[in-house]
Amino acid sequence: MYVEADGKSIKDEAVEELQTKIKKKPFFGNRNIAVIKHADTMTIRAQNRLLKTLEEPPEGTIIILLSENVENLVSTILSRCVVFRVNPFETPEYGEIKEHAQMLVRMLLNKEPFYSLKSKLSEFADDRENAMKLLDSMELIYRDLSIINNKESRNYTKDYIYRAVVLIEEARRDLQRGINTGYAMRNLIIKIGG
Repeated sequence: MYVEADGKSIKDEAVEELQTKIKKKPFFGNRNIAVIKHADTMTIRAQNRLLKTLEEPPEGTIIILLSENVENLVSTILSRCVVFRVNPFETPEYGEIKEHAQMLVRMLLNKEPFYSLKSKLSEFADDRENAMKLLDSMELIYRDLSIINNKESRNYTKDYIYRAVVLIEEARRDLQRGINTGYAMRNLIIKIGG
């Protein structure tokens, strides 16, 4: 099921219609999947209506909100969603952050001292948005290490790499809960670095 903007925004009526549809049994399979395109254009009233469904979705329902501006979604909606960035590394702003993340991951893998890691992290320790981008980049680097079989990746066990990814996800959740950015990032570095 798809919901799209009617004109410039997604109105309350479109969300109400979606709620009616997802209460019915799926035509094929055992899941109802709803995609709301440009979810950031939903009116406040439509977002509030959707909130109830996000809190208690009908069994087997998956709701995907597509948005380029998640800042336009009310915080109660965002708190009930898993934010997944699609191809964030294609943008120029990620280039520098990705390079920084590669250096930081290399330092962690080489067990550099905490003071060195902390100074490398300092550019991202105060800005939540950049910290989230750094976490995305680090996760991608660890993912690559887990699937690419080269000289560098063979130096690290899968358990070490998976543990690092779990800790990155934990740091991401801490940032989403509003924990101090600097604390969350330093805590991550300490936990990964051992």
